[in-house]
Amino acid sequence: MSEQNFEVNDFIFDANASNFEQLVLKNSLLGPVLVHFWSPKAGPSFRLYPVLESLIKSYKGSFLLVNINIEDNNSISHDYAITSVPTIKLFAQGKVVETLFGYQDEQDLRFMLDQYVASENDIIIHQSLLLFEQGEIEKAYQQLGQAALSNPQYYKLPLTIATMMRSEGRITEALSLLTSLPEMVREKPACKRLLIECDFADMASPVMDANNLIPFVRENMDELPAVKLLAAWHVTQKDFKSALELFQNIMHRDRNFEDDLGRRSIVKILALLDDKHPFIKRYRDIIRKLNN
Repeated sequence: MSEQNFEVNDFIFDANASNFEQLVLKNSLLGPVLVHFWSPKAGPSFRLYPVLESLIKSYKGSFLLVNINIEDNNSISHDYAITSVPTIKLFAQGKVVETLFGYQDEQDLRFMLDQYVASENDIIIHQSLLLFEQGEIEKAYQQLGQAALSNPQYYKLPLTIATMMRSEGRITEALSLLTSLPEMVREKPACKRLLIECDFADMASPVMDANNLIPFVRENMDELPAVKLLAAWHVTQKDFKSALELFQNIMHRDRNFEDDLGRRSIVKILALLDDKHPFIKRYRDIIRKLNN
């Protein structure tokens, strides 16, 4: 946004089609890159920019700010479906991880950035996970708990606690913690994923011996409670192919079984998979046809 004589330092850049890949995609492999899509015709863009510049100074260059004038960069705007300005997109590891539309106050921007900018909390998480792996479980929980109380806005702390609970088999406690988090935290992809994984682990908890359950289900595909248990167990083993096939069997046999459990479970499994996974299109098409 040099047209308005805004300060440009080592952490603030103007991007175009020729340097976008380097400035945004490649740099985001090293750390967060906040991209500000703006227009000289949009007043809110100019109100937002000083806030972004202030954050760069406050965070001491822990992230890069890249400004893109949509009037001069139609191809980039089209690629990222920019329909209004200002739009903020945060890139990490080469992809968009957060999107905000319109003018944002500093508090909301800090909440977003704090989840991706390296901080003392990340060091605490790393240390606690090492303690957990070394068997010092109580100390790991204590360290994370104290940090979570001091930094309630940093949602990675309770997520780490819930992850450790899940790995210990404390599924009910993990679910209780996750569902108690604020809605805006539960909507984060990492939290959604962990909630789904815990839901399936809870569903599969009655399975004592899968080696006995597998042949029973194979011979009794109409025994839907048993099929449900085995399907959920397959999810916990990351055998999504088997899980999807079994939940599809439930869906075709009885849509009323546990409030359409088969379809709902398929949707949850698809949320665990990458968008390019081969199962995505196939099972989305199956569900779409059923809904028509």
